Amino acid sequence: MPVRLVAPSRRERGLAFDTFARLLLDAAGYLPIRTRLTVSAGGALLDIRAKEKATGYPLLGEGRAPAREVGPEEIRRFFRRFQRERRQAKRLTGWVLAPGGFSRSALAWFDHLSDPARTDFRLYGPERILHLLTRAHLVRDPLDLDTVSRSHCTLPLGPRALLYMQGQLCWLQTALVNRRPALFFLLTAGGEPLPRRVAEEARRFDPSLRDKKPYDLQLREAILLRLLPLQPVDAETLAASLKEDVPALLLVLQFLHREGLLSCHRLPRRPRKRDRYALVPKFPVFLDLARQFLMGPHRFTFLASAFASQQIREGLLGYLQMRFSGRLPEQDLPEAVRLASASPAALAYALFEEPVPGTPTPTGAALTAELARRFLRDTEEPALDAVLAARGIRSILTRLTVKAAAVQEPYFAAAAESLRTLPKPVGTPAGSGTPLPPETETALELGAATTHMAEYDHAIAYLERAIKDLRDPHWLKTAWNNKGLCYFNKRRYAEAIDCFNEALKHDPMLKQAWFNKAVCLREVGDSTGSIRCAKRALEIDPHYKESRDLLQRFQQAQAAPTLPTRT
Repeated sequence: MPVRLVAPSRRERGLAFDTFARLLLDAAGYLPIRTRLTVSAGGALLDIRAKEKATGYPLLGEGRAPAREVGPEEIRRFFRRFQRERRQAKRLTGWVLAPGGFSRSALAWFDHLSDPARTDFRLYGPERILHLLTRAHLVRDPLDLDTVSRSHCTLPLGPRALLYMQGQLCWLQTALVNRRPALFFLLTAGGEPLPRRVAEEARRFDPSLRDKKPYDLQLREAILLRLLPLQPVDAETLAASLKEDVPALLLVLQFLHREGLLSCHRLPRRPRKRDRYALVPKFPVFLDLARQFLMGPHRFTFLASAFASQQIREGLLGYLQMRFSGRLPEQDLPEAVRLASASPAALAYALFEEPVPGTPTPTGAALTAELARRFLRDTEEPALDAVLAARGIRSILTRLTVKAAAVQEPYFAAAAESLRTLPKPVGTPAGSGTPLPPETETALELGAATTHMAEYDHAIAYLERAIKDLRDPHWLKTAWNNKGLCYFNKRRYAEAIDCFNEALKHDPMLKQAWFNKAVCLREVGDSTGSIRCAKRALEIDPHYKESRDLLQRFQQAQAAPTLPTRT
C-alpha cells in the first residue's frame, strides 16, 4: 500500500516530506535534532539527524521522495556514509525513509548485505511506515479498513493509499466500476468520511486521481437518511431539502443506484432531476445500511425508520434463524428478535458480531443474555424511545425488564431488588448463596427478566432450566417462588400453588411464598386456607403489610383481586 505526499507544488511536497519525517521519528521514539531539505526535479532529499528519547543514542537518516522507487545505488551510497560515521559512534542507527517504496533490486541488495552494521541499518518503505503509524495509534489498522470502507460503499474496492496532505493523514480508497478504479473517497486516519471539498483538493494536487470521480460519502449518508421513510422522492426535491446542487446530488444518486441500494423511476420526456428514487426494499440492502448506521450517530434514527421496521418484520427472524443455527433453541428465537429489533447495539451484535478468537462462543441463554446486555447499554439514550414506539413497546416496562436480566451488574440492580431481599441461609455471606455456574445464573436472571416483561411462558422455561441445575436451597426457593408468580399471572392457580409449596419446602420461613399461596387459595375459593397462609406469613413477620391487608379484606368480606409480591 503506497504512502503519498500530496501538495500543490514540488517545493510544498518537500516541506510536507520534512514534516512527515518528523512525525515518523516522534512515533518511533526519536527526537529530531536537525533536518536539511533539498528539492530538485528528481524529488525531495532529506538529511536527518536525531537521537533516541529514552537512551540518547544517535540516528543518521536519509529520506527520499522521488516520483519513482528508490534504487540499490542510492541505498548503497548512504550505507557507505553510515559505515564511516558508525566508526565514530558505535551506537549509531541508520534509516532510509522512502514513502514511495524501494525497487526489487534495492530490496534484494539489502537482503544479501552481510556487513555487521546491517543490524542497525533499517529501510522504511510503505509497509514499515504504516506499521509504525498504526503502532503509535496515528492511523487505523489497515486490516480494519476493508470493513470500514465497505460500510460506506458496497461497490468492489480497488487500490488504497495513505495520503499526507496539509499536515494531516488520511486514507484514499478507490472503488471499481466495470473492473477499473473509477471512483474514490477519502477517510480520516481513524476511518471517518471527509468532506467533498477535501477530496476535490486531493484530486487537484494528485495526478493519479484526475481520471476518477470523487464519491461524496457525507452526501451519500444524507440521501440514505432522507429516504428511510420509504417515500419516493425526486432528485430536485431531494436537492432542495438537503441544500445541495442538483448535479452533485445526481452524481451520488447514480453511484447509489449502481450500488444496488436505490431504485430509480424514470419519467419519459422529463429532465433527470424529476426522476424519483427510493430504497430497494430487500433484506440485503437493510444489512448494507445497518453496517453503516448501527454504530454511528444516526443508529436510533435508522432503527426507528419505516424501512428498518419493514425489513425487521419481514426478514430478521429468518436471518437470525440461519445465523444462530445450532447456537439458539428455536423457541428462543422470537425473544432474540425482540431484543435485536429494539436496540442498535443488540442488533449490531446479532447481525455482525463474531466471537473473539480464543473465547467460547455464546449459546443458548448466554447468547440471549449478550443481546439483553447490549440492549441495556442503549436504555440510557433518550433516542431509544422513538425505536420502542416504532416497535409498539412500552419503554418503562422494557427498561425494567432488561435491568432485571443483568442483576449481577450493581449499576443495573435496582429493578431486580426483589431478587435480593430474600433472607440468606445461616452461615452464607451477605449477597448470595453458593456461587452459581454461569449458564444457571443466566437462566435464573432471564427468568426474572421475562417475568417483568410479562412473557410468562419464556420465564417459566428459563426458570425450569435453572431449577434442573440448582442444588442450593437459597436459589431454589427463589426460582420456585418466581415460577409460581408466572403461573399466577397466567391464572393457572393450581400449578402456582404447587410452586409455592416447593419454595416452602426449601425455606418454611419464606413469608412471600406463604402470602403468594394465600392469594392463590383465595382465587380458587378456599378462604379458610387463604386465611391460614396469610396468618402464617404474619407470624414470620408481624409487620408484613400485605398479609395484614389481605386479612383485613377478608374480615370486611371484600374480594378485590390482589397481586402477589415478588421475592
